[in-house]
Order: sequence, then structure tokens, then C-alpha cells
Amino acid sequence: WMNAETLLICGTDPYETKTILFTQWIMKGIQNGQKTILMLPRRTAGVAYAEQNGGLWLDVTPGTDLLVVNAIARIIVENGWQDKEWIENWVNDKWGSSSGFGQGTRNTPWQWRTTWGKFQTKGYDDWTKWLLAQDEFKLDAASEVSGVSAEKIMLAARMMAEPVGGKRPKTSIMI
Repeated sequence: WMNAETLLICGTDPYETKTILFTQWIMKGIQNGQKTILMLPRRTAGVAYAEQNGGLWLDVTPGTDLLVVNAIARIIVENGWQDKEWIENWVNDKWGSSSGFGQGTRNTPWQWRTTWGKFQTKGYDDWTKWLLAQDEFKLDAASEVSGVSAEKIMLAARMMAEPVGGKRPKTSIMI
């Protein structure tokens, strides 16, 4: 996570919980100009450090992280900021996710029996249709439920994906 230009950290503060990871990797990234976004319900020491160095705190209501992540994804998709080349080369279709070759979330026997065919899309385009059809992922709705201001959610999306000078930031997500 040191080499990302933007790092989104959801649900944990590695400054407080993963000291070696933070001091040896994330802190070095921040010191080299990385923009770090922490999504946590409380202001922590890691949040303060990130903010002092150009980072952002998404002050979520507990349990609403995924709502905000999907609102950010929606903003990225709506603006065409997604990495189309990476998606073309690396995102699975339904067969790739369901085949059991370690490329999906359902590649253990117990998962096959309980979740096979559920919560799956047929690939990126189908996922995009689903994402855009969910009213709760609209910016204002996500802001209202999560408690994170619409401005902060938009800023996070920009930090993660908006091309600057034709170049999209290299972003990593820690959940």
C-alpha cells in the first residue's frame, strides 16, 4: 500500500491496529505524497495523521461503509473515471466467477451450495446496470444514511479516480 497514489482504508485504522503495516508501508506512502482516505466512525490518530498530510476522513455511521463505497463507485462510473483497460483484461464474467478456478468469491464447496448463482452479475456491464439502478447508492441518499457529507463522498471519488492531466491516480482499497 506504500506505492498507491490514493489509498482508501475502510473500517480499520492501521495506525492503531496494524502498527508495522502502517509505519513500514502506509506512512512511507503518505510521506511520499499519497492521499489517504480513512472511512471510520471516529476520529483516530491515523485519521489525524492522514488529514495533516492531505488525507480525508469519511466519518461514517457504523455499518454504512459499503453504502459509501458503492456511492463512490457510482460516481466513478457516472463520470467515466473507471480504468477501462484494467476492467477489460481482469474483471471476470459470470463464468469466470462461477468456474471455481479461484477467481471468484464462491470457490469453496460450502459456498457453492449456499450462494452459487446468487448476488452475481454477468460481468462489468451487468454490474454497472445493477449499481446505477440502486437508489441508495445515489450521492444524496448515501450521504443521508451514512452521515458522510455529499462533498466528502464526491471528494473521495475524485481523489481515487478522477484523471488529472489525462492520468488516473493509482488507487488501492483496504477493507
